[in-house]
Amino acid sequence: MTETDPAVVAPACVASADVAGGAGASPRFGGRSLGMSIATLLSMVATCQAGAGEARDRSLDAEVTREAQRILDRLDRIAGQSSGGRVHASVDLATSTITLEFGRDLIPQYAGADFEHQMDLFRHGVTEAVRKYTPPGNVEYKFDGREIMHYFPEQQQEDADARRRGIRGSGMAMVSAAHGYYRHQRKAAWLWQRPLMNDVREDLVTPAYAEELKHWIQERGRMPVVRPRTSSFDLHEESGVEWWQVAAKYHLEERFPANPEIWNSPVGDSNRDYDQDLRSRPLLANHLGADVALHLHTNGSDSEIPSGTRVVYQTGREEDRALARSVLCYMRELITGQDDYSGFNVESDPRADNKGRTV
Repeated sequence: MTETDPAVVAPACVASADVAGGAGASPRFGGRSLGMSIATLLSMVATCQAGAGEARDRSLDAEVTREAQRILDRLDRIAGQSSGGRVHASVDLATSTITLEFGRDLIPQYAGADFEHQMDLFRHGVTEAVRKYTPPGNVEYKFDGREIMHYFPEQQQEDADARRRGIRGSGMAMVSAAHGYYRHQRKAAWLWQRPLMNDVREDLVTPAYAEELKHWIQERGRMPVVRPRTSSFDLHEESGVEWWQVAAKYHLEERFPANPEIWNSPVGDSNRDYDQDLRSRPLLANHLGADVALHLHTNGSDSEIPSGTRVVYQTGREEDRALARSVLCYMRELITGQDDYSGFNVESDPRADNKGRTV
């Protein structure tokens, strides 16, 4: 359900909360729901104490490989990728890590939002395949034996430079509602970033969670909060929808006209506004010196079985991992404490993922 711009969002604490079962939240911020209670709980970012050699199963590897190949065979290719190709999956039972190994045929012209969406499709599919036998862990992707950023050294350097420049200490948090309505240049049309999944569209669900979370962080934490997307119901004339439905890039262009580096950053040409929108959120957090950033996703899937709640943090950041564990701990306490959700899956540990350019 739940989440790479050249900047890391919250230099101190970055977590992306993926909430399954939140699809019923009102997109107009009206009623309260389990999702709203979850958002309330997310604001409690105090530390919560958690409880306390590679092992392989060839039959499991074979099953996960079949699922990954099924996704690959149906995958809509983007610029730079070629059709066909094979994928091999392996599961390390000691760490629950799932590794997907692709060839060079899946390396895109630009590793942006469309490519990340492709990897999300694989992540959803293989984690559900593994979940039938053992709790899934992190998913790692290799392309001819290397991580994708090996093939994009300029993007990798841009990310590294942004990390070094990151200035924190503003006492501010950023709460980002994922996705939103955006203009697709090549199709000359306004589109949603996420498709309907089980009659739910992620672009319209996340703003409600974000608005509630903003309220409780400010109310209980006495911490100012900025949101990349707006909650305004005014009409965004160019797109024809209300402002709260529109992607962050356009709101930030209105709010920070003198800082185009936030909302008009250099990207590839294949889907410019989508990539710039994704990048604008961590760029905003770095611009403001945010201490904490939370990115809210629903990680929509075509499966009708709720996969539960997970939290993702940026690989290699122990402070972020501590925050992510705290969030999961509080969410588990809130969700499973309700009779109707006593058996709802809340993952025991956060997942590490290299989303340095979009989280």
